[in-house]
Amino acid sequence: MKSLKCLSEVISPAQVVFVAVRGDGVRKLQDMGLLPGEKFGLIHNANHGPVMISLKRTTVAIGSRLAHKIMVREA
Repeated sequence: MKSLKCLSEVISPAQVVFVAVRGDGVRKLQDMGLLPGEKFGLIHNANHGPVMISLKRTTVAIGSRLAHKIMVREA
């Protein structure tokens, strides 16, 4: 099994699977359509500023604080 990482630690570009979120932010992610088990693409992560992901044919920006709470594994 591949290890879990914070989304903010993943080097872009990459394909990852959303596993869980630490702390608050679950509702915001659900509203975006990001649910546990969902595979998505990491487009841009410069370790500062927003993280850009590709989710369901849409590009979404996630703030760095929230990206640090999102736990993923490589797809």
